[in-house]
Amino acid sequence: MRYFLDGFSFYKRNFVAILVLALTTTLPLLLLSDFLSTFMTAYNLALGVPFLMRIPQYIISLTFMFVIEIPFIYMANEWMNQERPTYGEVYSTFFENLFPVYVIGAITAFLVAFGSMLFIIPGIVLMVWFMNFPYVAVIEKHRWFTAWKRTFSIGKAKFFPILGISVLLMIVTLIVNLLFQFIVVELTGTLLVYGVAQILFNMLFVPYVTGVTTFYFRDWAGITNKWEW
Repeated sequence: MRYFLDGFSFYKRNFVAILVLALTTTLPLLLLSDFLSTFMTAYNLALGVPFLMRIPQYIISLTFMFVIEIPFIYMANEWMNQERPTYGEVYSTFFENLFPVYVIGAITAFLVAFGSMLFIIPGIVLMVWFMNFPYVAVIEKHRWFTAWKRTFSIGKAKFFPILGISVLLMIVTLIVNLLFQFIVVELTGTLLVYGVAQILFNMLFVPYVTGVTTFYFRDWAGITNKWEW
């Protein structure tokens, strides 16, 4: 649980940089993801197959989430190495990893969605095995299927720790999200702004979740932490 608290310290001390990166990378990608999900929903409805709506939505959301994490993984990892990366270094890392993470992320998202269609358990197992792909790509600098293989190796060896931390992060995110929604509705008195508020919440909270996951990933990958909190 220590890293959950450390995540707040990382967030607080790097808030300006995180906000800049969130506005310039996270927000555009969230808007694009939302647009594509809405388009695919309308397309499936037009085809008369509404039961397939959730599948492309899930694949799109998960794929884009892999990409969105990239700059914050780099920032959190450098923070643990007692380094202060420049904006140029962060953006360079983002664009360097953008395409391979997107492609492998899309393949992973498809497999997870397909596994979840068959039974819930295969989807969960596949997610735990491969969810750390962007972390392997950014931190260990592996590429493409070499990174995928390394991700699988870590996921298999640390299956239950990864599953446990993922569930805890989901619970924390759910609680904070519900509080955020409640505040928005109380202040505005309407649900009309819910969509915008949800995007803003994701934009601001994803860096925290990514930071915490980065700290844990370093432990799972056997990387020595230099930073003493």
